[in-house]
Amino acid sequence: MAQDDLNRLSQALIANIRARLSELRAREFPTDSPEIFAGVIDRALVELTAFIQSTADRRLRQYCCRILRILAGHVRYIDGASSSRVPAQLIASVEALLAKLWPNAPVMFMLRVQWSFNYTVLDIIEIYSRYFNNLLEPAALSRIFAGVEAFYIVGVPSVESSNVLLHAALGHEAGHQLASAFIKSEDQNQLIGKIRATIGDLTWYDPDIKSLPPLMQFPIRQRLTKMIIDSRQRALEELISDMVGYQLFGLSALFALQDIAAPSVLDDLPTPQTRLYPPWRLRLRALLAELYQDGIPEELKRIKGPRPIDEIMDRASKHIDKLS
Repeated sequence: MAQDDLNRLSQALIANIRARLSELRAREFPTDSPEIFAGVIDRALVELTAFIQSTADRRLRQYCCRILRILAGHVRYIDGASSSRVPAQLIASVEALLAKLWPNAPVMFMLRVQWSFNYTVLDIIEIYSRYFNNLLEPAALSRIFAGVEAFYIVGVPSVESSNVLLHAALGHEAGHQLASAFIKSEDQNQLIGKIRATIGDLTWYDPDIKSLPPLMQFPIRQRLTKMIIDSRQRALEELISDMVGYQLFGLSALFALQDIAAPSVLDDLPTPQTRLYPPWRLRLRALLAELYQDGIPEELKRIKGPRPIDEIMDRASKHIDKLS
């Protein structure tokens, strides 16, 4: 594609994104988060416009056009955050609740509905920094993220936007941020050393492995080490996130996890086909163990009150017994 064509393409994309942003900003939103996110995109357009005009490198202009197309797709997040798409009381309460995970940091959240049947949390600052770090100057990045240190977009399934129970799964998704921070803090050399010591001489894997030359043993050892590292990381990501969900939503997190797991095979082993997810039964048992350690089942049986409180407590208690 010629330089003139790239210029026309980038200018058209920028104009279309701005027009759509202007239209969306005229809507009503229950919080300021959509306006703040729109501001980030708007400032990114300003910096990309200046960069495109300043560079004659064709490949960099192509890359800018690809980023602009990604930003155009992200505008839909604002559309999904309007009051008409998600109950206003849900947006404000969930954003406030998730902010408790980072009480000493200026973290912002935007709740939006999505068509995929999944709960997601996107770290916008991390994603956009990855796009722009090797393209724009640090001063330009500072202008894009002005006043925004951390911004997460939380997606909920459109067909479940009024399902209070399943929204407890948001605690799990928010927990992924803490799980990632923990995993990054680990000493990888020490971890690999422990795994190699556990693997040992591999005779447990193949009694005749010592008959193979060292060069043939090496790829087997490497494959097993990587499999253990990947499986362990996935297990930690999910189990830590489950615990964060429990700390935020308590008993509801357990019931939400069971509801999500219901269509699945509870004892599926972690394999590449299951994306190394730990078995659902293991996760449910881990939450149940935490629940009993906190004495929740006993507390439920002691709570008394008028209808429907007594019925709710009784049903919750029986459901816990059934899960156990």
